Amino acid sequence: MDDDQLLDRIYEAGAVPELWPGVLEEFDRLAEVAGSVLFAVRNGSVRWVTSPPFEDLARGYIDKGYAGNDNRTTRLLSQQHAGFLTDLDVFSREEWEADPIRQSYWAPMGYGWGVATNIAVPTGDLLIFHGERKLEQGPPDREVVARL
Repeated sequence: MDDDQLLDRIYEAGAVPELWPGVLEEFDRLAEVAGSVLFAVRNGSVRWVTSPPFEDLARGYIDKGYAGNDNRTTRLLSQQHAGFLTDLDVFSREEWEADPIRQSYWAPMGYGWGVATNIAVPTGDLLIFHGERKLEQGPPDREVVARL
């Protein structure tokens, strides 16, 4: 699938939510991540959908209360960047490797390198697209981030 087809599928999924898991699977391939999640936040309420391989990890992240207490998300949002950023764009390597959620949740599961963006939409939702790489994959490549 080329970039334009994926963009078309994203717009289609905006109208037909059941399409999101498949769209996120395509995003996984493009972003070279092991799994991804789309969070929609409005008035403190969080809805989410994942690519199939990431469902249990996302559920654990939500169930443990990390969604509202994550330095990674706080730093992403503070950048007000129109595009995707990696962990190393918002943390020094030392800061990221010492981050409590990375140490207690992501790294023990074999993950720990993310790429994400946030988009404020007219409905009032804040959308966060987040892709997660396995530790052995290392940080996302700059060319991949630029393409996203």
